[in-house]
Amino acid sequence: MKRHCLAVLAGFVVATLAGCADERASAEPQTPEDRGRALVEDRGCTACHALDATRGIGPGWGGIYGTTRRLKEGGTVVADEDYLRRAMRDPSADIVDGFDNVMVPAAVDDAQIADIIALIKSLGALDPRETPDSPGTTATP
Repeated sequence: MKRHCLAVLAGFVVATLAGCADERASAEPQTPEDRGRALVEDRGCTACHALDATRGIGPGWGGIYGTTRRLKEGGTVVADEDYLRRAMRDPSADIVDGFDNVMVPAAVDDAQIADIIALIKSLGALDPRETPDSPGTTATP
């Protein structure tokens, strides 16, 4: 009887721990977009950058991927992966027209940058006739 009770108790403990591990695993963001969203919310990026096209201290991210950005110093740049990566690593390199140079370099590694870029890409594309709520953006057909 004592062995039976210990076996039942051990089975219960193993099942309980396995269930906890499953809950933790399912709570972790699984896709790059989900990891990117969790990261920007955790790091406070959304205090300045909206996840839609709303203008804040910084440009909103909704629909910006692939658009042409007018720069404060003149010229334009396409908001592609290279631009977004550069904007996170060296935000003063290309200041978008209508915004101040207030962002500090993001303390993120290459994998985290890839996840943030995946998030930004997932936030939708603009209809070519629309522009985000930012003076420094024009849609590219």
